[in-house]
Amino acid sequence: VISSDEEAPARALASLRNKANLPKPLAHSLLDNEVPYACWVLHDISAKEVGLEKAEVAMKELEARYPSHCTLLAINSAPENTELEDIWAACFSSDAKNGVSGESVSKKGTLLTLEDRKLLASAIRDFVIKTLNPSLERKLASLNAEVNDKRKGIGNTLKYMFGGRKSSKQGRSNLGAYELGTLESKIRQAADFALLMQDFETASSNYRIAKQDYQHDKKHALLASANELHGLCTLLSSHGRSGTGYIEAAIQIYQSNSEIAKATRAALWAVDAFRHGNMPNAAATWLKRASERESHRSGGSQLRAALLIEQAAYMYLIPSGAGVQLRKYAFHLIMAGHIFHKCRLHWHGVRCYR
Repeated sequence: VISSDEEAPARALASLRNKANLPKPLAHSLLDNEVPYACWVLHDISAKEVGLEKAEVAMKELEARYPSHCTLLAINSAPENTELEDIWAACFSSDAKNGVSGESVSKKGTLLTLEDRKLLASAIRDFVIKTLNPSLERKLASLNAEVNDKRKGIGNTLKYMFGGRKSSKQGRSNLGAYELGTLESKIRQAADFALLMQDFETASSNYRIAKQDYQHDKKHALLASANELHGLCTLLSSHGRSGTGYIEAAIQIYQSNSEIAKATRAALWAVDAFRHGNMPNAAATWLKRASERESHRSGGSQLRAALLIEQAAYMYLIPSGAGVQLRKYAFHLIMAGHIFHKCRLHWHGVRCYR
C-alpha cells in the first residue's frame, strides 16, 4: 500500500518488496517469500494539495511494472465541512477516548463515506477471492503431490521404517529450522496450508509425518508447535471431542523449555473448543491448570495467572449438566482478586471482589 503523493511510487514499492527488508524467516528462506501480492494506491481526496491527476500518473507508472496487480482507491470523499460518525469509536474505551489527562482525542475516519468503505471492502474481497485463495490452492496441490510421492503410501512407509531416514543436515539453517527447499519444510508447509484452508484431514496427516521428522532430528520446538497445531486440527474437526492429547504433548514440551506463555496459548485452543462444544466445566479445568502453571513455573506470569483463573470463574456461570455453579464462580473470582492484589493491580482485585 502506497500513497498517491509518493514522489517515486515505483521505487517505493520496489523497496517494500526488497528481500533485505523482509522479516528474518523470509529473508533466511525459512518461509516462502513468493507470496501473492496486490498494490493499492491510496488517494486521499480531502488532501487538496494532491490532485487525482497525480494519482493517475502514479498508477500508470506502476501498471507498467506490475500489470494486473494495481488498484487506485480514492477515499475520504465526504464533502468539505461534513463530519460523519467516528467509525473507530467502538474500538476504544471511554478512558482512551478522553485521554489520561481528560482531554478529548480527535475523531478518526469521519471523512470515510459509506461508498468509501464499500470500495475498501470490495478491494479486500477481490484480492482474497481472485488472487490469494487460488494461489493457496495451487501451492497446496503442488506440495501435497510432492509429499505423497516421497513420504506417503505403503512403499514409502516401509522404506522409512526399515531403511531409516536420511536427515537433511544440509538444509538446516542457523535459526534451528529447516530451509525452504527441504522435504521436511515442504511437509510442514503442506500441513499449515491445509489447516489454513480448513482441510483438517490433510493437515492432520501431514502434521503426523512432520512430527516423526522432528522427533528423529530432536527438533523439540518444532515438535511442540506441530503437536499444538495437530491438536487444533483434531479439535476443530471433532468439535472438541478429541485432540487434547496432542495439546497436552505440546504443553509438556513447552513447559520443559520454560516457555509457559506458549503452553498457555496451546491450552487456550482446547478451552475455546470446550467452550463452543458446550463443555464449560472442562474449559474451566484447563484454565485452572494453565493458571497454576503460570503461578508456579519458571517463565510464568502472575498477571496471566490472575486473568486465567478469572476466566475459569466465568465458565461456572454457563449452564451445564450441573447447572449454574455460583459457589465455584465466587470462589475462583476471589482467587483471581487475590492474585491481582499480589500483582499490585488493586483496581482489578476490587473488581473481582465486587
